[in-house]
Amino acid sequence: MPPRKLSVGLDIGSQSTVLAVFDHTKQCSFPLELGGDKILPSCVAVDDGDILASTHNLIVGKRAETRSAKKCEGVLCAHRQLLYSFEDIWAVHRGISEQRWHFNVSAGDEGRGSRYQVRGAKITVEQFISAILEVVATSLVESVRPGGYLQLDNGEAAEWLQMCIAVPECFTAKQRQLFVDAAETIVRPRLGNTLAISTVNESTAVALQFCSIPPFQFRRFMCVDLGASKLTVACFELRQCQGALLQLVELAARTDVFCGSSEIEFRMMQWCDKRKPFQQAMLTSKPAMFKLRKEIRNAIKTLTVAEEAMIEVDGVVAGHDLQLMLTLEDFERECADIFDSVVRLAESVIAEAGGAPPAEAVL
Repeated sequence: MPPRKLSVGLDIGSQSTVLAVFDHTKQCSFPLELGGDKILPSCVAVDDGDILASTHNLIVGKRAETRSAKKCEGVLCAHRQLLYSFEDIWAVHRGISEQRWHFNVSAGDEGRGSRYQVRGAKITVEQFISAILEVVATSLVESVRPGGYLQLDNGEAAEWLQMCIAVPECFTAKQRQLFVDAAETIVRPRLGNTLAISTVNESTAVALQFCSIPPFQFRRFMCVDLGASKLTVACFELRQCQGALLQLVELAARTDVFCGSSEIEFRMMQWCDKRKPFQQAMLTSKPAMFKLRKEIRNAIKTLTVAEEAMIEVDGVVAGHDLQLMLTLEDFERECADIFDSVVRLAESVIAEAGGAPPAEAVL
């Protein structure tokens, strides 16, 4: 019996990680659960101040994300912001992360890049990525076991061909290589040496998926991705080649690493701090920021289907609870300049692409 040929698509986002498998034999793809959930929070928790020798001992996903505020400085996330600081032009992200997040950050080797700092110990971004990939590798191995999600026939083996990791368009070769090296070390030994590992721009992956939807003809479209850590706008054309062949061409793309949903969250945290019914500051307390960010995320989700949302945080600071009503009007007013920056970047990309404006937009 020939082996079942499989490939892997992975996106380790700033807030969440998703995984899918493409079955070359059946010509279809399957979303794969990670740690029992369709979406794995890109979150890693460290229990003590020691740099653990093995990533197997780190807590990953929902168990890390839902830890108590008392342990929040050991709950690590927003790894892309730390990766941005590897480049001199974006080094300011180290200070931004220290100011706006519940964890502590320090400079990397020779003052370049950033690391998480947990009670005196330094946790590298590479260790963070490796901890996520341990969960990914385990899920892939379990999916092809007898009774696993991919339902291989008795005696049928799996042959893993490719693993493609989606990354921001603005990542340098060095930043991309961090993900490839970690996958080479953790995933390939468990899936086999036939596995080829590479990266792809997130906007390109979205464009390829969009082009798989009929009609298969010339189209000019734009992808707009306001992610947790960045805003990317890219313009594409699907062109007819010889015969039935089609060619996807990226006409222009730009990324703003200072605009994203984490910026929106912090803007609303500042809004809450201005309107709190007590004097004690919230944004100078790591536990308070940890609690507040969770409730603001929930409130923003509520505003997608309602005109108002309640932000409630018990014991946000010692002896004080927080209860504020956030309206859609307040939210839009506070973040108006962020939304305007999306329009400005889209206009810039359209101008750079030249020709007719795109007829479609993928959000």
